[in-house]
Amino acid sequence: MSLRRWVVIGVVGTALAVLSGVVTARAMRPDAKTDTKPEPPLPALYIADGKQDLGEVWESRDAILTVPISNRTDKPIEILDFESSCDCVVVSARDITVPAQGSVSVSVTTDLTKRTPQQFGMAKRKFSISLKPVLKSSSVKQPLVNWMVIAKCLIAFETHEIYYSEWCIANQTPLERSVAGVLHFQGGVVSVRSSDPRQVTARVERATASGIKIIVAPNTRIGPGPFHCKLSVTVEMPNGESHTCESISVSGNLLAN
Repeated sequence: MSLRRWVVIGVVGTALAVLSGVVTARAMRPDAKTDTKPEPPLPALYIADGKQDLGEVWESRDAILTVPISNRTDKPIEILDFESSCDCVVVSARDITVPAQGSVSVSVTTDLTKRTPQQFGMAKRKFSISLKPVLKSSSVKQPLVNWMVIAKCLIAFETHEIYYSEWCIANQTPLERSVAGVLHFQGGVVSVRSSDPRQVTARVERATASGIKIIVAPNTRIGPGPFHCKLSVTVEMPNGESHTCESISVSGNLLAN
């Protein structure tokens, strides 16, 4: 083999060795960029797994739910107040401290009678509720604390509003109207109360084995003019529990005779 050929082979081999070393060095550099992103920090306060679902409860305007809030940090966290996702939630506790790696139970009063028009007549419906703890320390970032409850309907009414118009005449025989409801419980007693009996009276009548009617009549003797009141429907359960479960709006305008 000629000297020139040996020289060419030597140069090529050296170049390949240098290139291989550069590639290996780059692959082993500790500051090489990767596509993985760091995991976001977990919130300091949380509801433990299995505790977010509070199960099924009878609907009530003042249902009391107990929410366990845990602290995953090594320092106690002071809560000054709570901000709620809706005006149907009231938190009784204020200025509480969650111990390090510990938990506290917070009592929350919730109006479970609220429903959308699509939920009328449903025997059960889901409530998703959120609280945002207002912390004393501004260095701790805390998102919403969420939980869920299933509200069991006591009575499903066909409507929650009665409006009288031109058929309501002052000083004439009052025109009765009724709202039908289906019972989803056994053995309780249903009663109705008017927020202003001077304007509107109401009573409960049994329609079927599982149905009732709320009979409503305005007081036509109060004279011409608008009227409005709320009817509160309460169920006394066999175990002694009382649930104010529904409200019906009654309004209209008494026309002059």
